[in-house]
This record gives sequence, structure tokens and C-alpha cells, in this order.
Amino acid sequence: MSFDVAKKLRDTAERRKRKRPLIRAFFNKLLHPTHQMMVYTPANYANPYQTLLYSGFKKTLVTATTADKFLRYQAFGLTNLLHIHWDEDFLRKNDPPRANRARAAVEEFKKKGGGVLWTVHNEMPHEIADDEEKQFFLKNRAFLCQASDLIHVHSDYAKQYLLKTFDVKEDKIVVIPHPSYVEWYCTDYKPRKPSVKKVFLLFGSIRKYKGFDLIIEAFSSVNNPDKIDFFHIAGNGADSINVDEINGIKVKRTSGYIDDKDVSSFFDSADFAIFGFSSILTSGSLMLALTFGLPPIAPFHPSIKESLPPELHDLLYEPHNPVDFARVIDHATSLSPEAYATKSRACRDFALANSPSKISLSLEEAILKLVSK
Repeated sequence: MSFDVAKKLRDTAERRKRKRPLIRAFFNKLLHPTHQMMVYTPANYANPYQTLLYSGFKKTLVTATTADKFLRYQAFGLTNLLHIHWDEDFLRKNDPPRANRARAAVEEFKKKGGGVLWTVHNEMPHEIADDEEKQFFLKNRAFLCQASDLIHVHSDYAKQYLLKTFDVKEDKIVVIPHPSYVEWYCTDYKPRKPSVKKVFLLFGSIRKYKGFDLIIEAFSSVNNPDKIDFFHIAGNGADSINVDEINGIKVKRTSGYIDDKDVSSFFDSADFAIFGFSSILTSGSLMLALTFGLPPIAPFHPSIKESLPPELHDLLYEPHNPVDFARVIDHATSLSPEAYATKSRACRDFALANSPSKISLSLEEAILKLVSK
């Protein structure tokens, strides 16, 4: 991987954070008059996902906007394409008046000839207060199923979820996998050698849906804790975990935001990534582990199975079952160096096959087909 590619992507991400995006969009369109422009919202600048998703576009310009401003781009003749992410934020699950305004804006955008693309990131919001908020979220999602001209999902499981749950036309849905991060963390891959005593890593913001209690139960039930050096919890919320030892296994905590330049060191110093998802449609954290060649231990959800090469399926455990989770941990710690190396290489090969530039081109092809209709 070229470090020039990584630098270009990071420069692009930094430019999109700057003020006056509308003015910059005007100049960008003047410089590329034959290109179409697409606006996307909401923008998540803390995560490189959106930068990677658009990184391979050849004929499409993209610019970030907000739910209350995307109509301006259409009014000025800059775009007729809107890409919606994270609908619980766009359609404010806990703010009905704002959600009503956002829905009305989408309807106006479409009435004026606009096309709407929606990427489905999750089955339910990570944090939801009560059943009333859940029903409001589902109502908004049903709206997007009807209003969207193209619906992008990362797995066939996510596609089936939409078809079973909502009144949505199947030909609207396109399955394009989550991109890996190989062009963002542009490091040369070196074959991994497992430690004598294994290190397990839980990386990212510690939230309820990540199943930390299940992970504790699993480590409490392993038969061979002596084969484990320590369990490392890294990310926002790690300091809220008041556990120093599980079944004789040391627990290390690194709390707070992990700077981008330090991410690789966390994965390079671990032997396995560990996940305790209670529900999931897609996982950027899983793709991050694969990017660094770090074999993941995760629940056997259909969406997770789709997101992994076959060589890693024996590291999947029965969801919500701490005993089976423990069995898989014991299995992982007993792998021979050769078997471990095979799994690590399978991770990296899968990440390369789903590199951002390849995934991005597939998405742009789908968008161009939408525009040509």
C-alpha cells in the first residue's frame, strides 16, 4: 500500500471538515463541470468510513452537509443526489419536530427531481430510551424505505432484514460490503506470530450493545486461563469497567479517544480481537481487525459470518452463549503457530479484497445506474 494513498485520503477528510462547504462545492463544480455532485448527511468526521466509501469515485463529487441545508445545494443547481447515513441522527429519533422537518425536506428534494440514496448501518440505534422512541425510529425508517431510490446495505442479511420488516421494493436494494481500512492505515503487512501467552483486545467505545458482560462471563468460563496473558480494553468508556482480573486473567484498560496514529500499535500488540455484540448489521471494528490481520472472535450472526472469510468461521460462537464463547476462546489459545498464521493471512487477504477503492467503485456504479434511469 502506498503511503501517498493514505496521505491523499487524510487530506480529503481534513478538507471536508472546513467551514463554508457550499462555497467550496461551487468551486469544485467549476473545476469539474462534467462531474455530478452528491451531498451526504450526517457527516461523521471522527470515523474515516465516509472518506473511504467515496475514495474511488471517478465521476462523482461529494460534499458533506446537514439535514437543514441540503436543499440549498439543489436550489443552486449543484446537485440532485442526496446520500443519507445513520437515519437515527438524520431523522432525530428523540426530536419529532426536527424529524418532521427533515422528512419534509426529503420530499421537497424529490419533488424537484432529486434522487435519494440511503445506507443502512444498523438494525436499531445503539442507544434507545424506550418503546415510544423505538416506534418513532421505525416510523422514520419506513419513510426512508419509501422515499429512497437506492438503498445500500453491507450484507445480504441486512437486505433480508429490510424485506421482512418493511414494505420495500427488492430492486431498490444493493448489497455492497463494508470497506476495510487498508488504504487508511497504510502499513505493510508482516506475517503475525502468536504470543506464547495470548492477548485479547476489545477496541472502541464501550457501549451496552458490545456485550461486555457476556465477555466477562466467557473469560470466567475458559478452561485454560493460564494460556492468556491479559485482556486489553481500549477506547472511550474503558475506565468505566471496574474489573482488574477475570478468572486469573489480568485486565488492562486504556481509556479515552485513541489517536489515529496509535491505532495500529493496539492491534499489533494483540493476538485476537474479541466481540460480544448483542445485535449487529455490520461492524467497522470487525473490518478494522481484519485490516491488521488480527483474527476476530465474534458471535455467529449471519451478518458477521458474511463479513468474514471461511477460514475464520471456527472462531464464531453461539450468540448470547458464554459457555460456547469460552469454548472458542480456548480453541483460539490452542491454535498452532501455522494455523494462526493461516488465519491472520486470511484476514489480510479479505481486507485487501474489500479495499476502500474497490468498494467505492462498486457504490459509484450503483449510483450512476440510478442517475441514468
